[in-house]
Amino acid sequence: MRQLMYISSSSSSPGNWRFRTRGTGLSMADFMIGYVDRFRQEDLATWYTRQDFQSLYAQDIWRVNNQFTLNLGLRWEPFTPQVRNDKRTGRFRRDWFDQGRQSTVFVNAPVGYLYSGGDRPPGPGDEGMPDNAQISNNLWGHFAPRVGMAWDVSGDGRTSIRAAYGVFYDYPHTYQFNGLRNLTPFTPRITWNRYIGGLDDPWIRNPGGNPIPVIATPDLVFPRNALFMTLDENYKSPYVHQWNLSLQRQIGREWMATANYIGNTSIHLLGIREANPEIDGVRELTRANPESGLAALNKFDDGGTGSYNAMWLSLERQSAGMNLRMNYTWSHSIGDQTSFNSTSSGRPHLSRRTANRGNNILDRRHAFNMSTVYETPQFANSTLRVLAGGWRASGILKVLSGDFFDVGCDCDRANTDEDDQRAHQLMDNVFMANKSADQWLNPAAFATPARGTYGNLGRNSIRGPGIFTLDVGLTRSFAIGENQTLEIRAEAFNLPNNVNLGNPENIIDDNDFGQITSAADPRILQFALKYKF
Repeated sequence: MRQLMYISSSSSSPGNWRFRTRGTGLSMADFMIGYVDRFRQEDLATWYTRQDFQSLYAQDIWRVNNQFTLNLGLRWEPFTPQVRNDKRTGRFRRDWFDQGRQSTVFVNAPVGYLYSGGDRPPGPGDEGMPDNAQISNNLWGHFAPRVGMAWDVSGDGRTSIRAAYGVFYDYPHTYQFNGLRNLTPFTPRITWNRYIGGLDDPWIRNPGGNPIPVIATPDLVFPRNALFMTLDENYKSPYVHQWNLSLQRQIGREWMATANYIGNTSIHLLGIREANPEIDGVRELTRANPESGLAALNKFDDGGTGSYNAMWLSLERQSAGMNLRMNYTWSHSIGDQTSFNSTSSGRPHLSRRTANRGNNILDRRHAFNMSTVYETPQFANSTLRVLAGGWRASGILKVLSGDFFDVGCDCDRANTDEDDQRAHQLMDNVFMANKSADQWLNPAAFATPARGTYGNLGRNSIRGPGIFTLDVGLTRSFAIGENQTLEIRAEAFNLPNNVNLGNPENIIDDNDFGQITSAADPRILQFALKYKF
């Protein structure tokens, strides 16, 4: 398979402003007087790439005896990374920085940041950079075994035990690395944090004024505060260890009960980390080398991990007039913080990976689902058959515990310009005694962190409101002549009209902090009439 991607991005080309409270203490007042907290602008950026995918696999089913079967497989899925059609790539390495290596393609480039050759400028790139502009190295050793077994315990087909294990490699989607399109100096993204001027002249503090558009010449003086992106040449693509064990038992002629354990662990999940964090307003690499020339340095980090474990119980009934399915899942999904917005500065530092490990945003600890379809019989009495026969009633009941979220502050108390700054938790119980939409979280349970510190609240450590919905439907088809039917249908979604609240506002600086201002759909009724001919 060959994948191609063509992106032409100008989302920040007109300029992007952020207003906080640094000027007057009120963000709206700062906006009214033009007191800009952050200004960002970028040149028109393109991301034209291609990537090839190839795989070989072999599998076999081995029936050991009448009661035991094995399924064996092996896949070979080598990873070949994306290649930029314009052959432009740039990369930072700390050992290059410590050695004081300077680019020969751009003589004023930051220390430790080297370039491959490209369409502009012509000629070879720096030593150690690929000429074909592969964004990372090939990975040939991706062998993924799979094994599964099925055991008919009693030999009568009524009780079975199944188990399976496999390794599954993943290819990052083609948009995953699009942040590399902001390759300074070709298509830079420049950000000024904290007070930098006003709406009348956001570049007032930049020597030489507005640097955009940047003309990439070998002796170019690089713009200040430009975002740099880097991906290690030895990037490792993600993969999953996955396993399951199930016991299934047929009860009578119509019932089936199943108990399952499902688990997996994910390796090399991709995140974006700040490789040049601020410490009291000064970048780490600037402290090490005042002439480094680097501001924000976003690094693709392949060291993230995650896990999922679940108990899944189900009960099914299938008969001539009624189908019923029920299942309950008790699960936990946990992992490191990941990010797909690679072009934004202010990513968490690599040293904060452990602090940012927590419940995944889609984690639902408890989930119960029940669905049923019942069809009335064709009665012998003609009147009953016309009025009551052939009606089909269906229903879906869903009960979910809430998902998880955290509480943040629209502030930079750690003075690092990183976006993983959460509130400081003061109480074990963070909810109101009589929690409602008017006030779900207790404001007294949180505080703004002390200056120079991060809050102690864990990532996604607070559970939001749960969900209860019941959807029902009623249908009936009437035959009209030989080849015509008339179908009537009535459906109700969220029949009890239960208020399924969203998560509360979670920024402690906001006036409506802790309040819930959103909810899922109310009761919805719909009716349909269909004529088939």
